[in-house]
Amino acid sequence: MAAVRKTDLGGQARLSGKHAMDTHPGSGNNMTKIVLAGLSSALFTSVAFGQSFRLSDLGSWSADAYPYDMNDQGDIVGFMKGSFPGDHAFRYSGGSMQDLSTYGITDAVARGINKDGTVVGYAASSSLRGFILTDQGVEWLDSEDREYIPEAINDAGAVVGSLRLRDSSVEHSFIYMDGQTQTISIGGYSRPWDINESGQFVGDSDGRPFFYDGSTVTFLGSASIHQGAAYAVNDLGQTVGYWLDSRSGNFRAFLYSDGTFSDIGSFSSNYAVARDINNAGWVIGESSYISKGQRAFLYKDSQMLDLNGMVDDTGTGYTLTYALAVNNQNQITAMGTLPSGEWRIVLLTPNAPVPEPGVLVGLATGAILLIRRVRSN
Repeated sequence: MAAVRKTDLGGQARLSGKHAMDTHPGSGNNMTKIVLAGLSSALFTSVAFGQSFRLSDLGSWSADAYPYDMNDQGDIVGFMKGSFPGDHAFRYSGGSMQDLSTYGITDAVARGINKDGTVVGYAASSSLRGFILTDQGVEWLDSEDREYIPEAINDAGAVVGSLRLRDSSVEHSFIYMDGQTQTISIGGYSRPWDINESGQFVGDSDGRPFFYDGSTVTFLGSASIHQGAAYAVNDLGQTVGYWLDSRSGNFRAFLYSDGTFSDIGSFSSNYAVARDINNAGWVIGESSYISKGQRAFLYKDSQMLDLNGMVDDTGTGYTLTYALAVNNQNQITAMGTLPSGEWRIVLLTPNAPVPEPGVLVGLATGAILLIRRVRSN
């Protein structure tokens, strides 16, 4: 994604090549120092960061904005507030923000985006109206007797969300594609939150997380769960969300995979919510510490990691509190605050991976042989 990148705070001060040090290139002692310095740097980076990210600030406009979804191209959608009346849906693409009110979509929220840049959401000028925005224009989902609330769209163009009859407050799940709407009987009040490429979708029904495989509804977790939601599902059917632990009174993050419902843990406060999962199994969300409050997390390889410790110097001064979307390029959309307290939407993009330990062992062996050769000369 050609995102607006935050200035590399140390970039202009870095020196390389002949300007790195005032030394004769043929000096054996200096060559030894150079080799050791490079090796130490590689080893330190591996230990300190593992996987690291660079941070791109989407701009001052995002101070009053909230992101909901991101596609594999790094395009982001959500809504923003401001001096103008009502909420404005936005699409961030190619390094610039687009206010969707230019398409006549006013007082609106953009909830999902697919690989083609098709955006779904809803507007609430007088009553709720669902919309689908393509490069051909806006398609409105509404009728005289019902309201549509689209929540997500997959790359095939299948849209899921909830609908309700105008004379009723009960919401039912629906799937819409190619001009056809199908109502899905989940039971009670239900709302889908995400859909994968197989058409499986997840959500909550009367406060219980559910997984729908196209024919069967599976309620996730124990029957004692009465508050929770499944927020995201990847193409393997792995599902994440949250549930309320009635014993502690805390929200807990879960991962549902291969028929197993697992609590993925938390930081020290015992609070966590999982927001999204990609096809690599990366789970993102937020958790809290007793001492320093809420922080954004990445859960991978059975470990919950604080994203604040995984950003390079482009993240200096930012405190990341929410991670809201992760795509299959391992980019993460997050929200954080500046020292002034101002909110920002940021995009975290993975840096080149650090070599595996075996590679570093090989590097160390080669460096030792090189040092011996230099000294022998």
